[in-house]
Amino acid sequence: MIRATKCILFFILMLFNINAFATHLVGGEMNYKFIEKGVYEISLTVYRDCFLGVPDFDLPGYILVYEGNGNFLGYYSILGNPKIKLPVEINDDCFVVPPSVCVEKKEYIFVGEGLDSNSTGYYLSYQRCCRNESIMNAYADETDFAGDAGMNLYAYIPPIGELINSNPVFKSFPPIAICVNKRIDFDHSATDIDGDSLSYKLCTPADGLNPTYPTFTGFNYEKLPFRSIRWRNPYTLDNLLGGDDPLTIDSVTGRLTGTPVKVGQFVVGVCVDEYRNGKKIGETRRDFQYNVAPCEKFSTSSFFVMDTICNSLDVVFKNESDGAVNYFWDFGDGVASTEVNPVHTFPDFGTYKISLIAASALGCADTMSKSLSLVVDNLDYDKKNISVCKGDSAWLQLDINEGSIKEVYWMINPSVYTADAQIHFLPEKEGWIYFDVYSTKGCVYNDSVFVELFDKPLVDIRANPDQIFYPQVVNLSTIEDKNYTYE
Repeated sequence: MIRATKCILFFILMLFNINAFATHLVGGEMNYKFIEKGVYEISLTVYRDCFLGVPDFDLPGYILVYEGNGNFLGYYSILGNPKIKLPVEINDDCFVVPPSVCVEKKEYIFVGEGLDSNSTGYYLSYQRCCRNESIMNAYADETDFAGDAGMNLYAYIPPIGELINSNPVFKSFPPIAICVNKRIDFDHSATDIDGDSLSYKLCTPADGLNPTYPTFTGFNYEKLPFRSIRWRNPYTLDNLLGGDDPLTIDSVTGRLTGTPVKVGQFVVGVCVDEYRNGKKIGETRRDFQYNVAPCEKFSTSSFFVMDTICNSLDVVFKNESDGAVNYFWDFGDGVASTEVNPVHTFPDFGTYKISLIAASALGCADTMSKSLSLVVDNLDYDKKNISVCKGDSAWLQLDINEGSIKEVYWMINPSVYTADAQIHFLPEKEGWIYFDVYSTKGCVYNDSVFVELFDKPLVDIRANPDQIFYPQVVNLSTIEDKNYTYE
């Protein structure tokens, strides 16, 4: 049953809130499951920093109820389950977890009644203050201080007259700690028991209550539409962690990827839009905090080889691994090697999966794999050097004798790709013109032609006399030692 707000609640909570302000919120989400008309199982999950953050979880926790038009109805009061300290897992045996990383979880699960059918639906909202003041990428809505930012975890229940719905549930919570400069690759997808279509996106978390009244007192609650936190320059929703590999989420699969480049704490918001019969019916939100930590140096496996090797079975591999002392190569043909930079002869042309395991002296290993194609390419073409007068344009053309060309990369100014084996250009200076020929079999041929530039002849014609009458004859003279014709 939804409880109406009473004045007595305000005075009781005022006493509790005297020392309630602190920075500790890490994130959370709200879910609901339809049981019958007007009745839902409601699940609120809240995460807090247990290293620096105080106070503890709310006892009880208050879930506020609004009509879809913004009218505040009241609240549910829930004690919740015992809190759980989450294991700090980095999925890396060579990573030493910083002692400052500590996160606890508490779930408030109950059956909410009184959510009878209406024309606007309902909002369920948990509101609190405050987030960690050490957050690097966000501010509060109203001040330039992260520690003033609150948290609002909410969900929307659509009008039951239109449909019966349970909102999507995220499969797992992101890792608490991640390594700086190590790429994130996390499945942030959700399941939906109704079979609705889901679309994922990054979103800005909602702001919540303020440091003056950090918990719900009966009168201090957020009004619809809910406020959002603000991103701190230079961070934006398009680049939450900074760097050249921004955090992104695949809208179809929910896979979260990106590379953190700075140590610190960063808040992230993920939303999943819910569609039924092509119409959006809801949005499930989660916000969480990444603790980006400096990781102890571990081995990184890396090597270079062209994707395609043409007309040869002998391949040179360049080892570019870091922090490793032992190597194991698997060439995909049943042959292995422990050399640093091996040269391998393959038995035949074809495609092979190449793998390199690089291990440090402590036994921390990393693996890199890639495909290598060995092909026979019969491309053959003729080229000609170019002789042209200064200031005149010229054609650079390849005559194909055998095979076929996919494209040519001409290193002129500006450089350009063409699908044809020719280009019309204006030579700027005498010298070599370099170009790369890409065959349809994936082979690349580096080549060049020489451009020779000539000065244009200076034409100086004199006539004496300069005025004649038919059939008078005139003598013409030109610059000596130059070929010329008259027209």
